[in-house]
Amino acid sequence: MNNIKQEVKNIEQELLQVRRALHKIPEIGDQLPRTKQFVCDYLDAIGVPYRSVKDCDGVVAEIKGGLPGKTVAFRGDMDGLHIVEETDVPFRSESCGQMHGCGHDAHTAMLLLTAKLLQARREKLKGNVRLLFQTGEECAAGAIKMIADGALDGVDAIFAAHVGNLAGNTPESGDLLIPTGAASA
Repeated sequence: MNNIKQEVKNIEQELLQVRRALHKIPEIGDQLPRTKQFVCDYLDAIGVPYRSVKDCDGVVAEIKGGLPGKTVAFRGDMDGLHIVEETDVPFRSESCGQMHGCGHDAHTAMLLLTAKLLQARREKLKGNVRLLFQTGEECAAGAIKMIADGALDGVDAIFAAHVGNLAGNTPESGDLLIPTGAASA
């Protein structure tokens, strides 16, 4: 376990760079060509196979484990919001009137870096890990299109993370809140 913790710590700067690169290119809805290209380029670079989702710019990737087991999915949303960014950070939005103001840039970055760590360990994985890069979360369209295209076929369990305060609590940086049952469904 300490080895994994150290590997995560070692890629922290890359995670920040990926998140900031995504923060610059927010797109709205389920047609996200720049974001999709970024995700596909990253997956190509780390050798993770993927496919495009029909009728939207969603991406489904899968890491086949070296040992038999179930299929677990991790989902990250990619779309931005119609918000004018009012920051002066060097990685501010380059899209007028569009911003990643809900953490979806972080969700996508976390999923990409998770893919990198899992791909390096694929021979030791029991089962498969499916990575769902979802469009249209803010307009409630992307999940329906991904499910219709088979993104969840054969999945035994699915997990997603969300940055921020979802449970009415005030988490500290680094805290992980895990509610029981469905959340944000």
